[in-house]
Amino acid sequence: MSCALAYGRHGADEIDQKVIEHVREYGFVTNRTIQRLFDITVPNARNMLADMRNRGLLEKIGEARGGPGVRYGPGANFPA
Repeated sequence: MSCALAYGRHGADEIDQKVIEHVREYGFVTNRTIQRLFDITVPNARNMLADMRNRGLLEKIGEARGGPGVRYGPGANFPA
């Protein structure tokens, strides 16, 4: 499944809301979490996270440079 299909099926607002709720509850989200929440592949999850980072909803937190240790938390445009 492509990220475009995921956005089309769920709607971008619904996807954003689900990720925002997860970050509010747990403080962060990972690529693996995105894969499981939306039943998508690693590259599609990476693209979704990149899009959310570009829009300022999420930002990378911690010192991990790549791999499963990378976490994303609230960004500058994360809803209050």
